[in-house]
Amino acid sequence: MNDILIHTIKDFHLHKQKIIDLIYKIPQNPYENIFHTDWNLPRGMRREYLEYLNSTKILKNFIKDFYKFLNITLCKIDIKIGSIWFQVYKKNNYHDYHTHGECNFTNVMYLKLPDANLKTDIRGPGERSIKYKIEEGQILSFPSYFWHCSPINKLDSEKIIVSFNTNLFTVQK
Repeated sequence: MNDILIHTIKDFHLHKQKIIDLIYKIPQNPYENIFHTDWNLPRGMRREYLEYLNSTKILKNFIKDFYKFLNITLCKIDIKIGSIWFQVYKKNNYHDYHTHGECNFTNVMYLKLPDANLKTDIRGPGERSIKYKIEEGQILSFPSYFWHCSPINKLDSEKIIVSFNTNLFTVQK
């Protein structure tokens, strides 16, 4: 199995600005070296961008592609999306190396990526660098135990992502 999946969002150009506008409806909430995020806001808080992602089937289409990527035939599985949040990186913002616990995969949806050098830096086992190409309108998925970071944004343009975790469950017969 490949280490990563790259899923392309259908008709992304029709959705991009709407999702960004809905993200900015949430009052600015800086966290550490990130300009704006809802990662640390109450889970019960209304997130219209998430409602939009669900109503337009962006996440549902991703899950369909994810099933194909996994290609599991030993048993039936169910894929559930766990935590979901956005992050806006302005000039000099970054996110240090980290992993995601209590999930199987980490996913990054690129809404604004002004330069390829701002893509997520991923390190697999033995700290080997995971090489990939990504662009706006794509979702990157990789094992959640891989170390990853968002490099320092040295540009005047912002980088905006939506990140979420996915979990795999065996379906009981």
